[in-house]
Amino acid sequence: MLRPFFIALLLAAAPIGTSFALACQAHDAKQAMSCAEDAVWDEEKATCVKVTG
Repeated sequence: MLRPFFIALLLAAAPIGTSFALACQAHDAKQAMSCAEDAVWDEEKATCVKVTG
């Protein structure tokens, strides 16, 4: 009896999780584009890292 309810709940919540993930990716892309000229975007740290060398 509860099984269809939980399946419907998961299907209803899926777009919310997807939109949140896309928003995070868009934010990271915006941050990467805002790095200074002597810096690059580090995916692991999710921050700009100054280039040396």
